[in-house]
Amino acid sequence: MNTDELEGYFLWHWEEIVGKCMRSPGLDPDDRERILNGGDWKDLQANLSSSGDYAASLPPHMILQIKPELEHISTFAKFFETRLAPNLDSGFLRGIIGILVQATFGNEEAGVRIPRMIRSIAYKAETFNSLCEQFGPSQELANSVKEACFKMQVQIVEFFVEAIEIIRGEHLKCKEEGVNTDDLWAILELRYTEMNQELLENLRRVERRVETDALLRSQVLSPGDDLQSLAQAFRCLLLPKAKTPLFDRVDVFKKIDEALGKADSLFSSVALYGLAGVGKSAVASTYVERLAEENRVDVVLWAHSETSEALRQSFTDIAMKLKLPEAKPQEPDNNLLLVHDWLLTTDSRWIVVFDNAESEKLLAPYWPGASHGKAIITTRNHKLALRPANQGFEIRSWDSHDGANFLLFLLKQNIGRDTEAETKSALQLSEILSGHALAIQHMAGLIHGRSFSITDFMNHYLKNPRRIHKPGEKNPARRSELEMLWEYSFESLRNTKSTQDNNLAHLDFLFDEFDLADSVESLLSLSLVHKNRDTRVFSIHRMVQQYFRYHLTAAERQTTFDDAVAIVYQAFPKQDNMKAQLYEQWTECNRYVQHVLYLKSHFRIERKLNPDFKATWQFCELLKECQRYMYESNALQDLRELCECNLIAANTLDDGERTTDLVAVIYSHQANLEESLGNPLKAIELNKKGYEMRLRESELKQGLLAGFESNLGYNYNTANDHKSALQWFHKARDRWYQWMADQGKEPDWPTHMKANTARCLVYLDNLAEARRILDVCIPEFKVAAPLNWGMLAYAYHILGTLERRESKVQGRSGNAKLGVQKLVLAEAHFMEAQNIWLKGDNSRHHPFNGGCMHGIGICCLEQGKIEAAIKHLRDSCEVTKRYSDTMPIEHGRCLFKLSEALLQSEQDDDEEARRLRSEAEELLKKRRSDTSHIVDASFDDLIPIFWRGPDYESKLEELL
Repeated sequence: MNTDELEGYFLWHWEEIVGKCMRSPGLDPDDRERILNGGDWKDLQANLSSSGDYAASLPPHMILQIKPELEHISTFAKFFETRLAPNLDSGFLRGIIGILVQATFGNEEAGVRIPRMIRSIAYKAETFNSLCEQFGPSQELANSVKEACFKMQVQIVEFFVEAIEIIRGEHLKCKEEGVNTDDLWAILELRYTEMNQELLENLRRVERRVETDALLRSQVLSPGDDLQSLAQAFRCLLLPKAKTPLFDRVDVFKKIDEALGKADSLFSSVALYGLAGVGKSAVASTYVERLAEENRVDVVLWAHSETSEALRQSFTDIAMKLKLPEAKPQEPDNNLLLVHDWLLTTDSRWIVVFDNAESEKLLAPYWPGASHGKAIITTRNHKLALRPANQGFEIRSWDSHDGANFLLFLLKQNIGRDTEAETKSALQLSEILSGHALAIQHMAGLIHGRSFSITDFMNHYLKNPRRIHKPGEKNPARRSELEMLWEYSFESLRNTKSTQDNNLAHLDFLFDEFDLADSVESLLSLSLVHKNRDTRVFSIHRMVQQYFRYHLTAAERQTTFDDAVAIVYQAFPKQDNMKAQLYEQWTECNRYVQHVLYLKSHFRIERKLNPDFKATWQFCELLKECQRYMYESNALQDLRELCECNLIAANTLDDGERTTDLVAVIYSHQANLEESLGNPLKAIELNKKGYEMRLRESELKQGLLAGFESNLGYNYNTANDHKSALQWFHKARDRWYQWMADQGKEPDWPTHMKANTARCLVYLDNLAEARRILDVCIPEFKVAAPLNWGMLAYAYHILGTLERRESKVQGRSGNAKLGVQKLVLAEAHFMEAQNIWLKGDNSRHHPFNGGCMHGIGICCLEQGKIEAAIKHLRDSCEVTKRYSDTMPIEHGRCLFKLSEALLQSEQDDDEEARRLRSEAEELLKKRRSDTSHIVDASFDDLIPIFWRGPDYESKLEELL
């Protein structure tokens, strides 16, 4: 378009956009009138001042967040009005911002999201303004800059209108059946992400134009030259025919720029290496295409470098494309010489890409010998970054979130109605594919081609992943690019000397130092394995593992699985028979737990594919040890899945009595799970089931039987049957005494059983005996090596509960001073419990940590330290909120107590207190729908005994 046509288009199209937006159901007649009669940007700023129209109805923090940034949007709008076409008016943008700000008032969720979005858009406007400072006020703007500005204006106003529709419940999606508020916020966030991507694309257009103009102005022009003739210098672009969409690799472009230097500098080169299919070729092709667009190079050449034949053909294509004299299709050797001569002698700025190069030897005859120019290698072989390239860096897979965003980017026209479910499914698929670019692109093609939603595809995929990944197995004609890529990788591996005996399949190479070094070199050179230079830890991409398994026979898969189990089993910590716990070994457990979970998932997949696939005893023992760690760390969903898998695995074992022993342990861990979820009766049922299996064994295992009796003790404790609990603890103690005597040892019983018994005695109001036992077991925990920090923390929590109980007893007997002293001691013990716990659990997210802060908060509240109580109870809520779906009572308890603290605060927090109490009641009613009067014990009665609070009196006593 010429200038007049473009200006006419802007005027006509802007009128259309404004008309469409004015008809939005999100705007009422008053809104439309306000837009039509609205003032200028100064009026909008004035309305946001302390005395303005909006200030009275908006929280001060929101005004502070957006007011300073509006200046950037105002400058952008002025550019839109004055530089694109006469009579363009940005008044609609001004008015819609004011309406959006007002619509946000009173909506807590919008008050968090909308200011953040407005600020982000303002920063994009600021970037545009900064770029356009390069153009003088009288300079004629390039059409690309005008178009970018216009598109940004349209994208911003359409987004603001859609945001108002969602906030006011007038969006089209709001009318669809089954759509809830969370769905609408997910829709808004998705639109915001799309709009942000579009704004960035337009900013890049402006940035490229600014850089091109600067480059052209810097050239020394002869009197007869002008910018137009210079831009039309000799150009030649030879790029691959198939283009892969590029997403979010801007940081890589900066690294390549730094590596290659300026276009007119000496010859430089860079190698982009990494796992097959992560997007190296897409990065290279997009990068060189951008160089050409920005006029930073004149000639772009592309050489397919997988084989010598591919290179010969590519250099023939290059010679023909450059129209070199004497170049002939049938003379590849001569064509190579001609291309080398041209690269040496030309004044053109050129770059050549050697795509999918395998080795230095293969590249050597084709490598440029010129003193200027640039070269990029894409390869799996990291050695090429040393030679022939000057330097290099790895292209890694995306993390799960970036991979999910890439999938959504590819499928933006194919996303199902339930955007929240689609986003979750995209993340799930990206996690399975470990952010592998080609794999994600392949799945996107399947989803699009079969008209699936992402959620429907995931349901389909999980039934048989192998069928999705290897369609060529049933029909060779349907082999996918992804399938062929991995076949090529593994055939390359089989051709290396160190893997002729399929060492990778059997893992034999791990047991010979020199074989290991040889094999690792082959794996690293093909980017099938990655090694961290600092930690010296090896990692293998999930897609490599998955496709390598598909490359093996069923017998080989069984062997490699058993070998992998053996290695992880040797590394994973084991429980001590006396302690039956893993607290002091959490660091080691955490290092290997992902391997155990992967083996668990792999076993279930293999069992689906092959009913004859079997577990080994080591596999079941490994899962058993990991189950204990999952219980201690409160990873309850993983614990559930491990137990279920282990029961399946146990059925494939041969030794019946040994299997019975294993199943009994699994039942005890399932009981731990149920007790943690607040189902003590189910826990008692499972523990009794395992206990009775132990009693039927031909040779009784007294230590394990005592363990079941102790477990039943704390199950009954949680079920509020404290007398029965004490009977089971005494059974465990007596059995352990007898077992020690039978072995000729001094009668004693495990320290952790003593602590559990002391807790039971506290709840039975036998405080003196409870204190006597704690005075014994706490020193025992402290001198143990290594330190059992978990049980020591639990013991201090029990002591805190005991002291608070005594404070109540002293208070009711008239000794208020001693009662306060006991409260101070209780607070100190809860704090000590938390400090000890955090030395071992760095995540701070365990419910026990929340329980400690809850205890501290209650003690502060009863001492009248209201603000300290509020702080600790808020911190506790942050922890318990993470588990509110599976453990709602813990979170409800914290909300309830926080609401009581807020009512006593001087900060006038009554409204928040009422809201929190209402939330607490709703959570409680999920477990006790018949609850009428709520007190502290209403919650504590339902919470696992390990982090139950000190408010354990009966509800009748509380009411009295």
